[in-house]
Amino acid sequence: MDDRKQTDSRLSQAVEFLNIGSLEEMVNGEIDQASKLAFLTIFRSLAMLVGGDRKAMRHWLDTENSAFGEAPIELIVRGEGLDSVVAYLERIRHPQG
Repeated sequence: MDDRKQTDSRLSQAVEFLNIGSLEEMVNGEIDQASKLAFLTIFRSLAMLVGGDRKAMRHWLDTENSAFGEAPIELIVRGEGLDSVVAYLERIRHPQG
């Protein structure tokens, strides 16, 4: 599978899992490139943190988080919190020690 198809496949999985918009909206430019990357990063980071357990990923997204004052999915759906969710997950994955 070439890189473009692999990226589209991952993006499609992330969009489907996160239940936000559609791949068509992303491909047609309705969602900017930075947001596309953020969706993929969130999906990848969560998958790595919970060993790919989609139930655990969904639970994390849907459960209120004290760092955000609400469920991460609420920030993601509004778009305004994409960077905050990405940064939070990256800090967990790569703690400064």
